Amino acid sequence: MFHVNVRSTRLHSATGCWDQTLGQVFNRAWYFMNADSDVAKYTAKKPHQLALNEDYIQTDIQTLKAFILLTTDVCRGCETEDAVALLEFQRSRGLVTLHLPTSGPMPANTQLTKFEIDRIIEGYPPFYREQFETTGGVILPFPTKHSGHMERGAWVLSVGMTTSSGPTPCLYNMQRISHEKPDVYWRGTYVLTAFHMIGRTLAQLKAYEKRHGGHCRSNPTSHAWCQDALTCFDMIMTSEYSSQPWALKKEQVEVSDLFKSIMGDCSCYRTCIGDSDHSVACGRNQHEKKDPAKVLTREQCIAALELFNNYQHTERNLQIVWLVLPEILQSVVLGMSEVEQYFSYRGQKLELPRDVAEQRYIYIRRCSKDSN
Repeated sequence: MFHVNVRSTRLHSATGCWDQTLGQVFNRAWYFMNADSDVAKYTAKKPHQLALNEDYIQTDIQTLKAFILLTTDVCRGCETEDAVALLEFQRSRGLVTLHLPTSGPMPANTQLTKFEIDRIIEGYPPFYREQFETTGGVILPFPTKHSGHMERGAWVLSVGMTTSSGPTPCLYNMQRISHEKPDVYWRGTYVLTAFHMIGRTLAQLKAYEKRHGGHCRSNPTSHAWCQDALTCFDMIMTSEYSSQPWALKKEQVEVSDLFKSIMGDCSCYRTCIGDSDHSVACGRNQHEKKDPAKVLTREQCIAALELFNNYQHTERNLQIVWLVLPEILQSVVLGMSEVEQYFSYRGQKLELPRDVAEQRYIYIRRCSKDSN
């Protein structure tokens, strides 16, 4: 069950019902449909189970899921209404009708393309974008190229490389890998397998670092860079980490040994990395280095993503990332931290009642006239 923060006008004009719901969320398609004089092409035969004196819009489950994905704002622990209950499903001899609640202000998630929405509904990570831009201005295709890549670690690294992908939907549809209820919900999804692959890759990079007698850039902690990254990895994987507030999680990551080269001796009690507001107030004068991925070139980004997307690593990719290994390790840990927080607190699974999800078509009805 998922909930919404604000549904200030659950009832609206019966005559403008669809304009205030479908017309806001799917505004371009709605405009062209209403502007077309050939009404017949949009008309379907009404099933006999539906009321003769009422109009309906026939659509499919994919469109309904897209509407919910774009308009639902999750609020954990709030006394809010269930988003599915707001759809007011009615069953009639094998058919399902529903009424769409007012979506309120134009949802920010409409920045997503149809392709991106389809992929997220299909089960891709909610962070999926056709392209993403790193903090260094490098534009790259999202590393999840097919469904088999969802259990790889590269998409988590891409989250740690960017701050400009736009709002992430509050709902996700990633496949569960276990029917057992884990202590932390994301452990039952492909997030767990992606994290495991990151741990495996970090261990391989640690062996590579050891074979080279350490990294050419000294670590302020005198530890191996990969060892410090694995320490952060182990911390994020614990149930105790998942139960903490986001501000404390960020602080724990940023005061870890892996980030001492960025944080220096900053004694601020607020997070520094990626926090533009704090950048102005903090007096340590190191904020030009706060985003690790900012220094990565296109070639280095591609090589790093390939390392976390494949079980076997080419020597060429290892050589390409070697000089910037600390920044890549920091980026993947930041990605893990953000992904873990999303799945632990902000995101919820997109689920519909089974009998609704199995329908080929559903029928959207207007408000009842007595709700004006």
